[in-house]
Amino acid sequence: MSRPLTERFYALLLRSRLASHYPAALRPEMERLFGDLRSESVRHRGRIGALLALGREVASLMRASWQERRYRETPPQQARLRRTPTRRERIMDQLRQDIAFAFRSYLKRPMAAVVAVLTLAVAIGAATTVFSVIYGVLIDALPFPEPQEVYHVLEADPEGGAITVPFENLRDWQDRAKSFEALAAWVGNSVAVTGGERPERIRGIFVSAAYFDVIGVEPVMGRAIAEGEDVPGGERTAVISHSFWQRRFGGDPDVLGKSVFLNNYEHTIVGVMPADYRPPFDSAEAWISLQTVPRPLDRDSHSLLVMGRLAEGVTAEEARQEMTSLMSGLAEAHPEHDGHGIWMQSVLERRREGQQSMLQVLAAAVAMVLLLACANVANLQLAQAAGRRREMALRMALGGRRGRLIRQLLTENLILALVGGALGLALAYAGVKGMESLHPAYGTYYNIHLNSSVLLVSLLITIAAGVLFGLAPAWKSSRCDLNQDLHDGGRGESDSRSSGRLRSALVVAQVGLAIMLLIGAGLLVRTIGNLAGVNPGFDTENLLTMEFRLPDNKYETDEQIVAFYDRMIPAVEAVPGALGVAIAQALPFSGNGGTMPLIREGQRVDVSEAPRVRNTPVNPGYFQAMGIDVLRGRVFEPSDRAGSLPVGVISQTAAERFFPDEDPLGQRVYYRDENTLVSIVGVVGDVKLSLTGDPEAHLYTSYSQFPARFSSLAVRTPGDPMALANQVRDAVWSVDPDQPVWEIMPITERIANTQGQRYLVLVLLTAFSLAALLLCCIGIYAVMGYAVHRRSREIGIRMALGAGRRQILRMVLRRGLIMTVLGLVLGIAGALALSQTMQSLLFGVEPSDLSTYLLAPLLLAAVALLACYLPARRATLLDPTRTLQQE
Repeated sequence: MSRPLTERFYALLLRSRLASHYPAALRPEMERLFGDLRSESVRHRGRIGALLALGREVASLMRASWQERRYRETPPQQARLRRTPTRRERIMDQLRQDIAFAFRSYLKRPMAAVVAVLTLAVAIGAATTVFSVIYGVLIDALPFPEPQEVYHVLEADPEGGAITVPFENLRDWQDRAKSFEALAAWVGNSVAVTGGERPERIRGIFVSAAYFDVIGVEPVMGRAIAEGEDVPGGERTAVISHSFWQRRFGGDPDVLGKSVFLNNYEHTIVGVMPADYRPPFDSAEAWISLQTVPRPLDRDSHSLLVMGRLAEGVTAEEARQEMTSLMSGLAEAHPEHDGHGIWMQSVLERRREGQQSMLQVLAAAVAMVLLLACANVANLQLAQAAGRRREMALRMALGGRRGRLIRQLLTENLILALVGGALGLALAYAGVKGMESLHPAYGTYYNIHLNSSVLLVSLLITIAAGVLFGLAPAWKSSRCDLNQDLHDGGRGESDSRSSGRLRSALVVAQVGLAIMLLIGAGLLVRTIGNLAGVNPGFDTENLLTMEFRLPDNKYETDEQIVAFYDRMIPAVEAVPGALGVAIAQALPFSGNGGTMPLIREGQRVDVSEAPRVRNTPVNPGYFQAMGIDVLRGRVFEPSDRAGSLPVGVISQTAAERFFPDEDPLGQRVYYRDENTLVSIVGVVGDVKLSLTGDPEAHLYTSYSQFPARFSSLAVRTPGDPMALANQVRDAVWSVDPDQPVWEIMPITERIANTQGQRYLVLVLLTAFSLAALLLCCIGIYAVMGYAVHRRSREIGIRMALGAGRRQILRMVLRRGLIMTVLGLVLGIAGALALSQTMQSLLFGVEPSDLSTYLLAPLLLAAVALLACYLPARRATLLDPTRTLQQE
């Protein structure tokens, strides 16, 4: 058979003067390489591909010839002037050659490079995103100097639980404690800002003067709150945040000394905090002198949070001992504090509390994705390396050393990793924004962003990934048998088996990692399903909620508070579409409200030892608007007002707990003190305050008899609750135009917010597991496809000897299924061990849940079977005659 015209032209060119610098012994091999290249191009692109291959090779030959001629024609004088390059110059020159060669190599195989880059980008982007969260929550220091010296200092009740501190006790601590440089009180609270066109609600922190000494941060403009301004009778002052200064005052440089009405008190602005300062414990736009905190400032009211900075050289244990001694002295002078101790916790530990379990799960998940991606790209590179063995053999025949080849291949892999890492950073930027939307605390309390430390770790991850997935292929590629590889094109069976085993092992690892992620996501899906099935005890559909707090210097008496509600409720009921209006001091899932001891009439029990119930003042329409079942008796009526017999309604749990063998209706319990008795008139269904907790005992009272200054408003609507939000808010403002409302959202959003961590982990684990499933399938398909390609001659012989297509199908599928089953077994074992770390995130499902451990492997096995079937089917379609002729 005559040779194609393009091969003859290439051979003629090799024998011309243009290629005279090539050793004659290499020309036959170069002709054979070009023949293979032409055949490959014809198979994929037809004659046009053959012409393009010829064009590239001729251009390469002409360029090499021109460079050689230029070198030879260099005048001897200039040649003598050439100096020997230094070692550094040689290294840099070789590096430039490696990089240039790598790009030319990837241009020849663009699809493989794109797949590898995208795979790495997803994995590195996910790893960078999760690390930015870990860094911001667990590693990044708080935004003030020496945070390790700052401790929360609270009183401890007889059971050791932390309780807030009375103002007078704080004053005694400040006067006597030597272990702290400063002790400060702070209380975060909603603050109404009035005096403008519309009332506004901001988050504020009421602080004592020592607060700024403890955190060690001073205002960037003006000064901090001074001594004497934090006690009743002093000047009312406030320090505002940079954002509030810009938003409310337009960045007025003369803002210091101006007045702002906070909770209806006029305060003088004395300072502006730095723009980049983020409160470590609570979000805030104003730091307000403690004297106007909406809580009693005396020795009987436990109302303040306290934190202190340790004095130089004092340990936390020494400070704890001194404070415990001080509390003993206070208990002698004030017996009501007898039995109270000291509770201390580092602010760093407090900040990380509750986050570690979730972050451990995410870190483990993202590490699996990263390893899986590396295994996938390594498999791809191994397949590519097998096709380049003739190239490697030729380079070694021309004098290339093995180390030089490994370095070249590692350079190619690192370039892939760096490009993937650059794309991964873009994904990580979007990922951080997504994390903030999924978990709002990350945008409020924690400094989560791509800072220099995160970028450095991302670079190290990128380099490590490049080395990890590139080392094995580079090592395998550099192990050449020159005679065999140059003569049979790298189809050596021994090397094929060893490379095949390595690729199979990588696929097994991918399956194992993927099943672990799938099982983790499955457990969380079961958890979310269980939570969705929890009956909270009321109707959650179409319920609009919002909160407000009446300022105590405007609504000073209970009568004024009740009068506000009496005018507001009809105004809201008049809003078109409002089907019911509920007023409560604390709505379910709001996190508000408190407890009180429940003591039956005539019962002699110490208040501190009495069982406690949730107490919530509500309006008569509360139970109907919320959809809470009335089980016995009646609920509140408009006639249950101040001056009439105080009445109460208890929940089913309260009835069973406090009146187990008797009728609770008509029973009376003490309310707040021994002089006030409340008659039980009804029993209603239980309402949950959290989806994962048991119902708590509730005592509802009438807001007309026991009004609350802080309240929540719930409005039943016929459709989308937010459609009525503006009208309901305007109805509140029609009663008091200076009364801000906040936290306007459907009750379903409040419920979802309580499951923020679970939803965040579920979303990420699901995304990771889907990515893992896809990568795993790609890996299995690539390995099986390559195996079919490598064994096409064997398959052709088998078919020529009588093997049926079904036998060929079974043969190919068997290998893929063996790898899948091995991976599943190893992965399930790993999942059983690691799922224990998810215990705190699960609800109603065990870490070893049988259905999850059955369904997840079945899903992965089905997908793996499909990935195996496609190459197996291609194998059955091989033409034995044509295959054997080509071989």
